[in-house]
Amino acid sequence: MKIIILNHNRKEIGTYHRCNGFARQLANKDHFVHFFCLRRERKKWLSKRIENNIIFIELPWYSNNGLLATFEHFFRGVYIVLYGLQIKDLNVVHAFNVASPMIAFSTMMLYVIKKFKKFKIVVDWDDVWGRGGL
Repeated sequence: MKIIILNHNRKEIGTYHRCNGFARQLANKDHFVHFFCLRRERKKWLSKRIENNIIFIELPWYSNNGLLATFEHFFRGVYIVLYGLQIKDLNVVHAFNVASPMIAFSTMMLYVIKKFKKFKIVVDWDDVWGRGGL
């Protein structure tokens, strides 16, 4: 299967670890994973690396708040959607924490697109863990 994993955290921080472990388990089962997260350091360009069956895509970030952060969320979301459109025979999009604007925008746009391309969307609301779930 071809799977996109969307994570809102920076590399090596927070939910990144859970997503990374999940991606590695999927890759060990011969699935091909495209794993999105934010770069750890403030950079204006993205970084890609391939390891086993995983393509790690670290998206740029520069600002934490204000108008610039809003534009960053939007453009990262657009990049994710365009990237997802290019994957032939995409099977699953797994979105962690849709409360993040970048993940929410990407997931909503991919939901509209999935009417034309047949793939599943899984939403993992990880922020309410430890509080009884949804």
